[in-house]
Amino acid sequence: MPLPNRPIEWADRLAKLYTPVVADVLDKLGFRNQSMNPRVRPLWPEANTAGFALTVQTAPAREQSPAQPYAGELAAVDSLRRGDVLVVSESACSFWGELLSTAATYRGCRGVVLDGPTRDSLAIRGMGFPVFHVGFHPADSLGRLDVVAHNVPISCADVLVSF
Repeated sequence: MPLPNRPIEWADRLAKLYTPVVADVLDKLGFRNQSMNPRVRPLWPEANTAGFALTVQTAPAREQSPAQPYAGELAAVDSLRRGDVLVVSESACSFWGELLSTAATYRGCRGVVLDGPTRDSLAIRGMGFPVFHVGFHPADSLGRLDVVAHNVPISCADVLVSF
């Protein structure tokens, strides 16, 4: 399926706006459930991002030692394009860390929104890569979490997100 028109200027313009004003405008346009649950917070107070959603659907892992570990995570990150923001469904363990932040930055990703915890927070903050998450968890996703799809509609922090 071809991707819709994605002028990077749209994301640039949106990034300059004050988030509560955007929420107010969406409310007035009838989109009243577009603000994520406040459990999702920035890794540091000044973090911000705007871009095009690349969605990731997660599920509890089916195996502790899969034949192709991280295949879903890598496929999603490899799909990132300049101007994307990775948006991840709810998970109980860390999906995101320093290595994926490095790969995402290389691809021009503008940030990550996780309805779950992250790890490697000091390294990510040191990179200046914007991450929004629900907390911290040191354990790796291997054997705990599978990426079952990306670029599909997901729920993240009680908001339906489409790619």
